[in-house]
Amino acid sequence: MTETKVLVGTLDGHVYGVHKASGLQAWDYDAGDQIWTGPTASNGLVYFGSSNGEVYALAENTGALVWQVETGDSVFGGPTVYEDTVFVPSYDSYVYALDAATGAIRWRSELWLSSAMKPTIANGLVYVGSWDDHLYALDIETGELRWNFWAGGNVLGSPAVSEGAVFFGSDDGYVYALDAADGSMRWAYQADDAVESSPVVSEGVVYVGSSDDHLHALDAGAGELLWKYAADDDVEAAVAVSNGVVYFGSHDATVYALSAGPPTDFIASATATPAPRADFTPLSPAELKTRLEFAFGTETHVEGVATVSDGDGTSTVTQSFAPEVIEIFENGHFLLTGSTFQEAGWIPRIFPVEEYYEYIDNEHGGSGYLKSALGYCCERTANGLNLIIRGNQPVSAAMSTVSHEAGHARQAIANPPQSKATPGSHLDALQEAEAYAFEVALARKIGEYTGIRTSVFPEHSGLRLYIDNWREDVRESLTDPNEIHKRAQLILWLAVLHDPELVVLKTELLDVGSLSADSMLALHDRLLRIAPSEAEDYVDGLTGASPGELSGDLNFILGTIDGRIGHSVQFPEFLLNVPVLTLSP
Repeated sequence: MTETKVLVGTLDGHVYGVHKASGLQAWDYDAGDQIWTGPTASNGLVYFGSSNGEVYALAENTGALVWQVETGDSVFGGPTVYEDTVFVPSYDSYVYALDAATGAIRWRSELWLSSAMKPTIANGLVYVGSWDDHLYALDIETGELRWNFWAGGNVLGSPAVSEGAVFFGSDDGYVYALDAADGSMRWAYQADDAVESSPVVSEGVVYVGSSDDHLHALDAGAGELLWKYAADDDVEAAVAVSNGVVYFGSHDATVYALSAGPPTDFIASATATPAPRADFTPLSPAELKTRLEFAFGTETHVEGVATVSDGDGTSTVTQSFAPEVIEIFENGHFLLTGSTFQEAGWIPRIFPVEEYYEYIDNEHGGSGYLKSALGYCCERTANGLNLIIRGNQPVSAAMSTVSHEAGHARQAIANPPQSKATPGSHLDALQEAEAYAFEVALARKIGEYTGIRTSVFPEHSGLRLYIDNWREDVRESLTDPNEIHKRAQLILWLAVLHDPELVVLKTELLDVGSLSADSMLALHDRLLRIAPSEAEDYVDGLTGASPGELSGDLNFILGTIDGRIGHSVQFPEFLLNVPVLTLSP
């Protein structure tokens, strides 16, 4: 709507300009395909997107076409105009920033999946929800991802921003309030069904509809329910507030207008669930080393059976060292990152093997791939991402598995678009390289803290054979889609040797022969920042050198690894059960 016209888009592909005063049609533009979201007017132009993948700008007075720009797929979400830029999402998974006058693409930023709603602009950021269960905050000038929040379901409504907070709903049934600057959660309010409505904030109150047939009014600061009003069907459309009146529509074919104060038939409810904050003090180096001595002194699997003897003979009992594994991991994670895994957003769950298989049967249809894995990431729950770990593996290997899957969780939270990797692709291998880097970083941080050497290794025939086989297989991994793990291990070395952003790490590797825990974390973070569209070229740039150059790199890598072997080390079972420690920079 403008000062003089009402603008209407239709599913038959037309946009109409209607005189506000008379109701007479001023003009009609035929885009040729469905228009799902209402047009946006600014600076004398009318902007809209169509299912044909085009974004259009029309003259407001005449309806004449000024420009049109093709995206990679249908445009279901409407455009948002801010100053001289139009921001619009496409079903091709990108958000586009277009010059408002010419349509020239200023930047495009990739999401994991696509979005169907108008972005919201505030604080120098573009906030947009997606079908991938995330709310994204993109830099308004560059499109760079500043932060994202992983909700438990699709984010289909446009967020509202007010007083330093961003408010939005999700199909998981929650309304979320996040810090608008960094994405940290302030509160979460649970409705009784999906929240697909776009909220609005007025006078310190968040108004939002839900598929539980209610309009909810929440205190913007605390997330407490002030009141809710019952319609006769889902409330999914956007809410509007004007002159003290709240307007909303429902699938019961009714438009409601309520006072912005509590209506006479309001329903009170419980307060919102506050965001948790862990209070954690790490073990001392001596205490953590004692835990390691116990863990590696068991020489058994995390979950298993043991034979015990007493006066009546011998018997078998079940035993679990899962708490010890999780405690060691938690301490290492805190030392490495400064946060607990709960704060980071994931929870390790270690199952006895029978329960692990039963879980896969119940939750994943008996997937043979998952049953063969030592663990996997991630499953979204109300409390965070579950890392599912199989317990019939040595304690040291289980520690490594938890750390590896935490590396995947870190990627899933920090850069969701990377999760679109095609199995066997370079992006798939890049994800594994990131997980390996985090796994090694955590092990080395524990080593640095307790005085245990985790960068040198005992002389052992099995370890030598493993390295020799790796050397023979690594070249084939570059073209074999089934060898993403070997390719990932090679990527770690080649990134340090050839990525210009990692020149400081290269100097450390050349001088010391290995990287510290913090340097391995920096390597993880560097790979984490790579956009999916850049991954193929990035990995090809590392591995696509001439055969002679790659041979030189391999000679350096194997020579460096060889220099670490033959030392006296404590807890050799830890190093031998985690051979990737050997094959990392």
